Amino acid sequence: MRRSLWIIVAALVVAGALYAWSASDRSAGGAGQAATAQERMLMTVGRGTITRSLTYSGSLEPADDVTLTAGTSSWVTELLVSKGDVVAAGDVIARLDDADARLEVMRARREYDQARVESPPSVVEERRLALLSAERKLSAMTIVAPFAGVVADVMVREGESVTAQTAVARLIDDSSYQVTLLVDQKDLAHVAVGQDVYVTPDAIPGLTLVGRVEEIDFLPSSTEGATTTYPVKVTLEVPRDEPGIAPLVSQLRPGLSVEAEIIIASAQDVLVVPISAIVESGREQLVTRVNANGVEETVAVETGLSDGLYVEIRSGLQEGDRIVINNFMLFESLQRGAGPGGGGAGGFRGPGPAGRALFGR
Repeated sequence: MRRSLWIIVAALVVAGALYAWSASDRSAGGAGQAATAQERMLMTVGRGTITRSLTYSGSLEPADDVTLTAGTSSWVTELLVSKGDVVAAGDVIARLDDADARLEVMRARREYDQARVESPPSVVEERRLALLSAERKLSAMTIVAPFAGVVADVMVREGESVTAQTAVARLIDDSSYQVTLLVDQKDLAHVAVGQDVYVTPDAIPGLTLVGRVEEIDFLPSSTEGATTTYPVKVTLEVPRDEPGIAPLVSQLRPGLSVEAEIIIASAQDVLVVPISAIVESGREQLVTRVNANGVEETVAVETGLSDGLYVEIRSGLQEGDRIVINNFMLFESLQRGAGPGGGGAGGFRGPGPAGRALFGR
């Protein structure tokens, strides 16, 4: 929302400044100087990319965040990590007292071996399953990291008694992040899985991460008052090995506030002009083109996508055409032709499709 507000303010400031400059020149030097001022505000039509986006705020979340529990009643005999340690998948976090579990495995193995010699198949299978269960319990007495990451917290100490629900350590995967955005219901129709998202952490200037919309919740997160929002999960690519980026990426932390720009529409390699070059007359959109001899002509164009500052030109102009980038003189001439009060049948609008509905926030 903040970005779109600045775009609108910038467009109004630029348009106002150029109009004031043009009006000043006309009052100082007459119509001849006004034409000269207009000639100094020309541009050559070229190609570019236009995007339309929605901007929301959120915070970084690790893609994997798990709190490891003891899983059984025992006590901690060995704690092998501290808060902040980096671990690999499979590294041992802690060991619990396993005397009872080892004893159970020994008993189950003896009974299984005995059954294989003297018992029917059904009993042999029963003893085999009992041995597997005992071995599984023994394995659970060693708590290991399920993935590579950082130990965010350690909640127990060596010698401490634990139950099955006791939290032992919290592990996060700091190699990948995600953001959950609460998207307003009026914008939800424009959001789709797979759309590009550009995420900028507020605390790390110069770093922008590329992400994708991965999931859109079916149920709303809030329906308070007149506002209904839906969670949209965005997964991020974290380029840790790119030169020049690694020092910035190393500053990423869970919980950092971010601004996310969801690209809901894009037009690449298209003709683009400033919206200040366009005057709307009824249903027509007009620009002033200057030919090779310096003669100005008004041409109708078909416009496409707009980002609030620039607009796509689908027809009416060609690459390399020169146009007036601030078209208040055309606007004024149309107003004079329409009579006092401006507007006339169909009405006129100033430079740029100011009345066009934009999805940018």
